[in-house]
Amino acid sequence: ARTVQFTGFTARATQDQHRRTHFTTDGLAKRVAHVRRVAGDRFPSLQLSLLVQRACVTVDPRSYLTGLLADRPLPVEEALDSPFMLVGPVEAICDRIHELRERFGVSYITVFDGRNDGFEQVVSRLAEPISQLG
Repeated sequence: ARTVQFTGFTARATQDQHRRTHFTTDGLAKRVAHVRRVAGDRFPSLQLSLLVQRACVTVDPRSYLTGLLADRPLPVEEALDSPFMLVGPVEAICDRIHELRERFGVSYITVFDGRNDGFEQVVSRLAEPISQLG
């Protein structure tokens, strides 16, 4: 493999059930460390990717996530910490993506269609030349 994609989930016994293993930032760190160990000398040549479960540009991420998770067993605090939930103002999401690149070597992300409210603003901001960034 040349690409390793992290989802934050693992399958359970049935196809429609999932466990949120490694869904937090610490969990991603453990997964990346595992891949680093297993890949050995090949690790620097691997592309690391995240499958973002939900992305939303909002000034109030806590309220957004509280509503989104009202009938789900995912705690809001866990969702706020999760690299698989990119929710917040444009600049905060951009900062988070840069952090994921610097800290873990994530070279790209995939965001589900229909689960990415306002994310085109993030893409536009990240695409700006460095000289235009304030």
